[in-house]
Amino acid sequence: MKNKSSVIVFAVFALVVILSIFAYYSQKEKNQIIGDKIYNELLKPYKEALVAKDYNTAYSKFTSNDYKKKYTLARFVTVQDSNLTVYGKIIDMTPITGIFVKENSPNGFSIFKGTIIYSAENNSRKIVIEVTFENDSMKINRTYDSYLTIGNIIPVIY
Repeated sequence: MKNKSSVIVFAVFALVVILSIFAYYSQKEKNQIIGDKIYNELLKPYKEALVAKDYNTAYSKFTSNDYKKKYTLARFVTVQDSNLTVYGKIIDMTPITGIFVKENSPNGFSIFKGTIIYSAENNSRKIVIEVTFENDSMKINRTYDSYLTIGNIIPVIY
């Protein structure tokens, strides 16, 4: 009897391990696909617009409607000029891990949240970026300091 229960416990344990491994690799694949897509289709062109000081395009093409309700173009331009002064010319905006976690917002839309490194000539900063889809395009919904950032409070990257 003891031998039979040991076999059942082992079988259940093995099944849990196999399903866990399958779930991990399945989720990792999904995260990698969305992470690459966010970097190539949103962060790179957004950064290129910022480097070119084409703030109108960065704001109108790469930020969500919800973002635009919170921040006007004038405020966006002011903050980008401040960022340029504090950080220097932007070099890149790179996801730290490439993992963006999907969350459903109370407003009924999905966001993907991940931490990126805002790298510039004078300094770099870890920020959290929330990405949403509008009209089949990815848009920046919100950015804020990462919990991984320690130090002086510098203007938040919008």
